[in-house]
Amino acid sequence: PPAPSPLMLGSDPATYVLSRLAALPSAADLEPALLVLPVDLVAVLLGFLADALDRPAACDVELCARASACALRLHRRAVAAHAPLRRPLRKLRTALRARLDAERALFGENLAACRVAALRSAGEGRDEGGD
Repeated sequence: PPAPSPLMLGSDPATYVLSRLAALPSAADLEPALLVLPVDLVAVLLGFLADALDRPAACDVELCARASACALRLHRRAVAAHAPLRRPLRKLRTALRARLDAERALFGENLAACRVAALRSAGEGRDEGGD
């Protein structure tokens, strides 16, 4: 593998792109940042996002979903006409669905645990108040 580039702070390209997207001051700044990308770099960005989602290490799933949706919304005509983008799009769709399903499952487990904790604390409160 090539040596890490000092320009990318010693990280791999996908991690560096995600860190730069996360460093944007607000969500509103994401659209102008993606608007200036040419179509061939949109393909590269989507590939980086798919690679980041495929990794077992935690990444910001919401940021990846927002960035991919925004890039596709901004460049939809060019993406539809650009046949080489189909493969990264399929990979991104599969990776994003898998990670979002995992996040939904985790959210459901946490919500159920909160409900159980609330029921237990309400039950304990009734027991203490009834003495």
